Amino acid sequence: MALRLYLLRHGETAWNSEGKYQGQLDIPLNERGRQQALLASRWMARRRLDAIYTSDLSRALNSALPIAEACGVAAVPLAELRERHMGAYQGLSFEEIREKFPETKRKDYRTFARIPGGESAEAFLERVDRAIDRLAETHADGRILAVTHGGFIYYHIRHLLGLPVSTELHVKVANASVHIFDRRESGWTINALGITEHLGGEDVAELA
Repeated sequence: MALRLYLLRHGETAWNSEGKYQGQLDIPLNERGRQQALLASRWMARRRLDAIYTSDLSRALNSALPIAEACGVAAVPLAELRERHMGAYQGLSFEEIREKFPETKRKDYRTFARIPGGESAEAFLERVDRAIDRLAETHADGRILAVTHGGFIYYHIRHLLGLPVSTELHVKVANASVHIFDRRESGWTINALGITEHLGGEDVAELA
């Protein structure tokens, strides 16, 4: 028996296009993001999904709903699938973070070991692992989709590769991109990363 897990990052928001960190602020999809969700729904409909889960933040939920309709499978919201809480960095670009928090070093880009008022890197990784474990415990086999966020996907990849959370991954987790993971008795393997063929090759935003 094997479980195939599709992780899909939500579609684009205005803050994605402006380069602002959203964290757990509930920023809605923009028009481009809604179109990306429709394109993703057509691609995912051919995968014969057994279950769909989604972060309860609206940019993820409204990316999941067109897929749920196309697949005839309900989208189940899970708070565990939310983006990392970015605390004082929410609503800021990286350059604004550097100006307001000069102790932040360039090497911390995307990872940020500690964030004022936010989740630590370790706490976020633990939450990501718990969420993935919960899905695997619920589904021993089949095909399931989780619609989530860029940071969530990056941290899951780091975990599977055995990399420290401070490692900057050279993998593009674009808006509405798909990432495929398989789980067998021997554990998780990475099947494919950064699939965007369903988007027609458009250059999409990448910030959390």
